[in-house]
Amino acid sequence: MNTHTATHRLAATLAAALAVSLSACVSTDDSSGNDDGAASRTNNPASGTSGSSNLSGLDLTAHVDPENASVSLPSDRLLVSADEEEFISTAYRAAQTLCARAQGVPWERSWRLPDDPILNAWNQYGPWTAEVAQRFAFVEPQTETSLIRNRIIFPETPQSEPTLVMDMLTEDQLAIGHECHNDPQVKEFDTSELHQPGPWYDAVFDAYDQAEKDPRGLQLFEELSACYADNGMEMDPEQPGFIVGAQQYAVTREVELTENCRTDGPAGGGDTCGIYREPTGESAINEEQIALALTTVQCKDSINFTQRMADLIAEKQAPGIEKYADEIIALRTNADELLAKAKEYNAAHPEAFEDAE
Repeated sequence: MNTHTATHRLAATLAAALAVSLSACVSTDDSSGNDDGAASRTNNPASGTSGSSNLSGLDLTAHVDPENASVSLPSDRLLVSADEEEFISTAYRAAQTLCARAQGVPWERSWRLPDDPILNAWNQYGPWTAEVAQRFAFVEPQTETSLIRNRIIFPETPQSEPTLVMDMLTEDQLAIGHECHNDPQVKEFDTSELHQPGPWYDAVFDAYDQAEKDPRGLQLFEELSACYADNGMEMDPEQPGFIVGAQQYAVTREVELTENCRTDGPAGGGDTCGIYREPTGESAINEEQIALALTTVQCKDSINFTQRMADLIAEKQAPGIEKYADEIIALRTNADELLAKAKEYNAAHPEAFEDAE
């Protein structure tokens, strides 16, 4: 199996996941502050001291929820997800907005995260529920706005680009707004402190590759590949779980740019002439792709693929989480505090999510 695929897909959903916590393991108390659509975690404060000597409260199993197309691995309940970081960033942008507006600059509003659980669907090995397959085929779940912006779908009526608030600001106004990055209230929601790499990071992320290379993982992919073959499809050897011909991104074609371009760029780059790929205008989510995606879902259902693979990945994650439990708890504690502050700040300042008067 391709060793970079798992890392790539995990990073897409957990790009910010460099800090972890024991408090996210068992309880149903949602302390993440994701009331604006960020993916919620299952939290439960554990009793006793931290560390590998006391892991009785640590849930190291995989939770599979077909209704929301979600798979909750130990890392998903412990790591700071990209959605959680984005939620904190909404408070960062809100504080910047209010900072600039307090100085007379009509800064753009912050925005809330969409409240649609399917946007956080587990897509590591392609779609595995009918709802996701019908809505997105093989494309990574995302908002309609993102689908249009990424040229994955095209609205029947072409939409004109809206006039952006930021485009109407003067250079002096922009400078004031950017200086707000140094405002203490804004800096309080700086997520860079969440990014503290350590050996636990590789230990968790390597679990995907380990699971794919495990004899049980290899057997699972063999079963899935056989089902694909029975239905006239072929497993993509570069992206296990997907099929050859799965359209995951915009449909493009090669074009050669020979006019209004330059070939005299500086050494090492700068030339603009050459072969490029441009969108064809064809939707990547069409009847054919949806039908193929639904067939792959049926194959996965027939062998209980998602639950079996999730269980295997969880098993591979467990040793690393247990080994670095002390570090995991300490880092996650800071993240939970920041999430709580972001939730409180957003609730107290709804005006930051509204257009300037």
